[in-house]
Amino acid sequence: MGLKEKVCKLEKLCTLILIATSGGLGITIEELKAMPKKLKKLRVVHVDVQGHMVTIPGCICELKHLRCLRIHSPWSGNVQLPKKLDTIYHLQILELCGAGVLDFSNVQNISHLISLRDIRNSSSVFPNSDVSGFPGIGTLSSPDLQVEIPEGLFPLSQLTELEICQYDGLRCPSWLSSENQNGLFRNLQDLQISQCKTLKDLPELGDLFVRLRCLKLAGLPKLKRLPRFPDRLEDLNVQQCKALVVTCKEDVNMIRSLFVERATQIEPSLNITATEVVEIDSFACEQPYRFDTILCDIFGRCGSLPGELIHGHFTLPASVVDRLIVSHCFVTETVLHNCLRGSTSLSSLNIRCLPSEVMRSLTNLSDLSVGASQFSHLQGLNHLSRLQQLSITECPNLRTLGEDEKLQSVHGLVIDDITLAPQLLSTEGCSSMWCLRIDE
Repeated sequence: MGLKEKVCKLEKLCTLILIATSGGLGITIEELKAMPKKLKKLRVVHVDVQGHMVTIPGCICELKHLRCLRIHSPWSGNVQLPKKLDTIYHLQILELCGAGVLDFSNVQNISHLISLRDIRNSSSVFPNSDVSGFPGIGTLSSPDLQVEIPEGLFPLSQLTELEICQYDGLRCPSWLSSENQNGLFRNLQDLQISQCKTLKDLPELGDLFVRLRCLKLAGLPKLKRLPRFPDRLEDLNVQQCKALVVTCKEDVNMIRSLFVERATQIEPSLNITATEVVEIDSFACEQPYRFDTILCDIFGRCGSLPGELIHGHFTLPASVVDRLIVSHCFVTETVLHNCLRGSTSLSSLNIRCLPSEVMRSLTNLSDLSVGASQFSHLQGLNHLSRLQQLSITECPNLRTLGEDEKLQSVHGLVIDDITLAPQLLSTEGCSSMWCLRIDE
């Protein structure tokens, strides 16, 4: 059974993306003509087409729900659009990739394309505003508009891996929201969300993805809280989420108590209690300068971090089975301690600070990476009997370990200062190395 026959059997398909690999030819024009006749629910069509395309097939106009049409045809010149293109009034993006240009001269009534906002590679010129009879033309520059196209991407329930990259919406698509409880993602095991510069909130992943094993959140600078994680999570990677503050109830209560104690010392008449964050919020709004002064007096100049800690109660999962990476975000030591203490089967750890007292519980750890940290004493290395790879970088205050505290065996060592090797490894540990890399 050929590709066309296999795809055409998926009658409920909403998204069709067929991109040729390097050196591939893409689908034929005949295959492109056949697919819309069977797949009436398509909302997104993105295909690579081989050969010389003269006109976009008229059967495309039968896709009444189509939002995005993107065709890559490298050998085409002037490509005629079908006469009835104006009947696809939901169309928002129309693009011809390659050397050719789109020709609208055959389209019956362009003004009916009321939703069209982005045309690329057209032989006609459309200004971004004040187009008589064609008011929607422009570019998708608003984050809210950029949400509309992904709304049409209804993933199949058999999906096991999902990657969302460089998505500029302020919110997730509705099919990736906490309200979606229809089991759409019951088979998803690997989720990656990266380089989404404006995304502020994530859905409750623990409710949506009950079988999720691997989660990567990277390059989400506006993200301020983590959702509840699935119970079966094995691999967690959180990087470059600079606004993220991960804390816990114990730390929040301690910081609130410190604030109240210092505030009442400055002005005894202040009626603030550590348990009532509303009162602290009210004081911060009414007297922002004094609020910041008290925080600086307690914590020094730490930007908005102390304020976030007062309000926050967001935590890492109680345990991670296999691999944990946390960097370029703020995690309190209490949270990290609790998570690592429950992650006894952890095999790979990449982190910026490491509570020494949890080392004894990480007996299965084979890969440890610690970087950009101010801690001075890396105790407990001698308990990591299965460690094979150790990476220590940007830790200028690290002190030499006692002989009985040093690592006894390791296969690979990555450091940025050669003097760290004898500080961390025993004589046996140094002789057991297969690979030493110095990143200066």
